[in-house]
Amino acid sequence: MYSSMSRLEKLVAVEEKLVELSKEFLKEEKSRLQSLESFVETADRQLQLSANKSMSLVHHPVGAYLMVKRLSSDWLQQVKSVYQPLTDYVNRYNSEYHGQLPTAEDSEWSAHAILRLQEVYQLDIRNIISGQMELGLKMNDGPAPATVSASVEENALQLKKEDIFELARVAYRNNDYRNAVKWLNESLQMMAEDEETVENKEEGEDTADGSGALTYSGNDKKAKLKFSALQYLGYSLYKQGDLENALTIYKKASALDPKHDEVRDSIKLLQRKIRSANMFGNVNNDEHPRPWASASNAKMNKYMALCRHELKPRPDVQARLKCRYQSNGNPYLLLGPVKTEVLSRKKPEITLFYDVITDEEAQTIKNRSIPKMFRSRIGNSVSEVESHIRISQQAWLHDKDDEVVARVSRRIGLLTGLNASPTSTELLQVLNYGLGGQYEPHHDFMDAEEKMWGTILGNRMATFLLYLSDVTAGGATVFPVANVTVPVMKNAGLLFMDLLRSGRGDENSLHAGCPVVIGSKWIANKWIHEGGNEFRRKCGLSPDE
Repeated sequence: MYSSMSRLEKLVAVEEKLVELSKEFLKEEKSRLQSLESFVETADRQLQLSANKSMSLVHHPVGAYLMVKRLSSDWLQQVKSVYQPLTDYVNRYNSEYHGQLPTAEDSEWSAHAILRLQEVYQLDIRNIISGQMELGLKMNDGPAPATVSASVEENALQLKKEDIFELARVAYRNNDYRNAVKWLNESLQMMAEDEETVENKEEGEDTADGSGALTYSGNDKKAKLKFSALQYLGYSLYKQGDLENALTIYKKASALDPKHDEVRDSIKLLQRKIRSANMFGNVNNDEHPRPWASASNAKMNKYMALCRHELKPRPDVQARLKCRYQSNGNPYLLLGPVKTEVLSRKKPEITLFYDVITDEEAQTIKNRSIPKMFRSRIGNSVSEVESHIRISQQAWLHDKDDEVVARVSRRIGLLTGLNASPTSTELLQVLNYGLGGQYEPHHDFMDAEEKMWGTILGNRMATFLLYLSDVTAGGATVFPVANVTVPVMKNAGLLFMDLLRSGRGDENSLHAGCPVVIGSKWIANKWIHEGGNEFRRKCGLSPDE
């Protein structure tokens, strides 16, 4: 479910029903519990008669009758009045919502999405925790405000310490120790603030150990959570080569449970390693690669910088770019030329067309694709796999599926001047990105050994990308070689060439879809092939053209 925002949107209605069902149950349960409380108080008052008098309750005929009645039927009815509705509530939950709810895998990858967004956009952890992750983030319609006033909505989105700890554990389980340390420190800081609050409330009162300090009892939930967080933090620091701080953290864990064998062994190990490091020099561990990224760190760093709008083409390149009204000499476009912006003149050629479809056409394409959606994969016709490289769901639409699809395909041909008929293109691919949805840097053309369309259709020559929706933040299309960032712009179309005029793949056409921060990103791709375009885009005079 996490791989498509469209599917996640359906969960809102599911949880609304669950909330309504639970409110109804709790209202009725409160009445039932009040009845049970009254019943128990009555039985207790009558039992007190035996304690206050030498005569047993059952020695009195009325007392005996009431006790027998209670034990023979009343107690059973009272228990059933509480237990049976709970059983019905659970059964209804299982029957009505089976198959509609997210899985443990969805939860795991949703946590990955938060970590990915934090990393790519360099989000402040405190803003994420407070439910205001957009603070300081460049929005698609301009920079976000520096501050956002507190509201009920924002408070509802605040992360609790258990949520923060779970994010830390996800980072830890995937060997992302750098981020694990950040989240574990925040989790422990929040636990310390809770302890301070408890101490202030209990000030002047006696506590079990003479202080308000949190101690590990083996069963105390808060203490166990803190103990686990310290263990994870200690090991994460150790894996990063921070031996001194790792030892300090393990000692704090040992103070909570001095008899814990694993913690004691870790302290001894760290002490030996520190002594060895002092003698021979400390060597920090290499930085672990980002678990959600497949590309090298250098390539990912540039990709992320473009997603943050930090890089632009060189000034001399920008000076040669232009905007124009384009008609391609076509009568259809002569009557209504399209606003066009050239983003890169060559290697790769990138052009942005404004307002090429209507809101109604975009909605029709989305509606047609929703029933056909499936998880996007990477690879070729021989081998395709699901991967964190590409977080989205997709569908394929034929021109025959709807007149709108056929009309948009014809329009793409007019805009590009290329043959966009079904004999020279693939079906229209519609995608909806998921939570933190992205597509890491990749090429659209296929290598010689990967070609899967045959010699008649040829390789993918051009990509025409339609933006079917707006998003509030994130989701830009970026070109790491050309230093071009294209924000999501509803109803716009983006054209870029995948091949050089020689027919070789243009390595500079490397592109990516940045993670979506806030919003639901819908796009559609039309891939135009070489076959049928031999005389529309002719070969150059040089193999490098």
